[in-house]
Amino acid sequence: MSLRSPLELLNDTISFYNAHAKTYALIVLVPAILGGILSYLSERYLPPEESAAFFTELVALGSTLWILLSGLILGGIVSIIACIALIFFTADPSRYPSAASAYSHAKTYFFPYLFVGLLTGLAIMGGMILLIVPGIVIAVWFAFSQYTCLLEEKNGFEALRASRTLVVGRWGAVFTRLLVFVAIYILATFAFMSIIDQAISDDALSAGLSNLLLVIVLTPISTIYPYLLYKDLKAADATNASSAS
Repeated sequence: MSLRSPLELLNDTISFYNAHAKTYALIVLVPAILGGILSYLSERYLPPEESAAFFTELVALGSTLWILLSGLILGGIVSIIACIALIFFTADPSRYPSAASAYSHAKTYFFPYLFVGLLTGLAIMGGMILLIVPGIVIAVWFAFSQYTCLLEEKNGFEALRASRTLVVGRWGAVFTRLLVFVAIYILATFAFMSIIDQAISDDALSAGLSNLLLVIVLTPISTIYPYLLYKDLKAADATNASSAS
């Protein structure tokens, strides 16, 4: 079985998102709201980074700074659980009739998912330290480690090895499809933010609203596209195994 082209993957991604847009919006709603609030408060209260007295002004915020830091930690935890819920829902929408059911199942996978994410990040960083090219190669190898962790229940290095096995022999094809998606994602993000910035003069409100809407729309799409590619790779592996036998 051949892999779908980048255009076919993108078209199927948009179709799948449109079919389940309401549930996707509900899954990412809490982290989207938290992110929007934090973006608004950060833009409103944090001193500009180029300020000569940045750290002094930061400390002077007192309780406001602690509120922002607490919100950042809470937002990070909720965002991770939401990402897990998105993957489970995308893999089997019929099993999770509501966002609450997806969250309920997702929370038990928090630490395995986090551990695999940390291992993947460290591996990519190690490759980047050596040279940029090894870092890119490793990033493509382990692009599906989150999916093998959750959907195949592989932990730690086992999830990374399973992802690499899917990519080996198809690295160029996978890289091309991921590169096209990343390019479109970046362009869509900048275009969207430019529209919001032009429509709203208040920088803090613009930052908060941009974050809110981007999370609601683009976060599910950035889960669906790699999942569809992951499915193609699994199907190709199954076809090859059947042919070999």
